[in-house]
Amino acid sequence: MAMSRVFRARRTTLRVRAQSQTQWKEAVITHKAPAAKKGSVQALKLRVEPSWCEAYRAAGQYVQARATGEGNPIAYLAVASPPSLSKSTSAFELLVKGGGEAADAILEGNGVIEVTDPLGKGFRLEMLEPEDVEEVILFCTGTGLAPIRSLVEEQGPTGLHPEQKRRVQLWYGVQSEKHLPYEELLLGSWAKDLGVDVNLVYSQQGDQEYVQQAFRKAKGLENPAKACAVIVGQKDMTMDIKSMLAEQGLSDDRMLSNF
Repeated sequence: MAMSRVFRARRTTLRVRAQSQTQWKEAVITHKAPAAKKGSVQALKLRVEPSWCEAYRAAGQYVQARATGEGNPIAYLAVASPPSLSKSTSAFELLVKGGGEAADAILEGNGVIEVTDPLGKGFRLEMLEPEDVEEVILFCTGTGLAPIRSLVEEQGPTGLHPEQKRRVQLWYGVQSEKHLPYEELLLGSWAKDLGVDVNLVYSQQGDQEYVQQAFRKAKGLENPAKACAVIVGQKDMTMDIKSMLAEQGLSDDRMLSNF
């Protein structure tokens, strides 16, 4: 029992030490609202210093975030707003699902949180030449829609640009229609203005399927040599999707993620 307490104390010490080496910046929550009609996911808009926005270079990057104060638990959150928009407004957006210690502390705080600069390389879609990518299939579940939104709406070189010649499909898994975040974007501007083929998969409504089950019934890739997939989700879903895409002839270097 005493040994267990020693290990817990050691983990706490290491966590605090790691946080003390992280460069934290204050971000002011200027807007907070439910992201869907039902559920615990909240959409946050935060105001930050322009220097933060300069570090946000690619759709798919993420931040570490915590309630203000040394040693508070940390959440890892993908940025939902596209880099070009953040640079022009000195603001960014997050999708935060309540229920975890770090997320609840952020959502229940005093309107100011601490964040790191954007981390990670993002989706690196620019590595694929536009003429080599005619079809893009996006897979995500839950708050994984956040980095996908950034990718779809980004107007810079790291954006998807579905309004151009690319065929873009979205396969999005969520509990039910009432749990659907960004409903107006998905069924409005994405589907109608950008031409994204939006496929919504509900795990607790209708056929009660997961994304990989629904995609298995789909027609499949038209030309794997000219296709690309972007996958954001839990390990089981990611592995299943990659396996199915490989069976259809898509090479591993054309399956992108942000981690």
